[in-house]
Amino acid sequence: MVSPGNALDFDGTDDYVVIPPSSSTLNLSNYTITAWIYGPSLSSNYQPIFMKQSGSAADIEIYGGNGGITHIHNRGNGGTQSVHYATATALPSNTWVHYAATYDGADLKIYVNGSLSETVAMNTLTNNPYPIDLGRSTSFATHYFEGQMDEFSLWTTALDE
Repeated sequence: MVSPGNALDFDGTDDYVVIPPSSSTLNLSNYTITAWIYGPSLSSNYQPIFMKQSGSAADIEIYGGNGGITHIHNRGNGGTQSVHYATATALPSNTWVHYAATYDGADLKIYVNGSLSETVAMNTLTNNPYPIDLGRSTSFATHYFEGQMDEFSLWTTALDE
């Protein structure tokens, strides 16, 4: 593993960060999420990166695995759409990868290393008073991210190029 410097270092066993619900994290009707991600198995295992969820209900889930990064929008929370959307770009292990997702109320755009990977039309995001977890998922079973994360950012607006 690379030297963590100022990056968050997750051991895959019990490390995570919780951002409690607040008015600034609840209204994600438009959003941008970005992070630099480094992990030994981003493409082969379930690696929870960002979760806005409570149990099996989620507004947003982002995780590595299945050959890319999967971005889930309104899963099991009464939303009108449940999208399991994976990037077409396979993620290399043991390499820093920049991930960005923007949602403008209509389209979800996923960028990998600065290049637009996918665009998909989405229904409005359901906003629930869920905390945000970095590096942990509590849906169905508890899973933890193994690797590092740096420069995580969350905006309540869809940034453009």
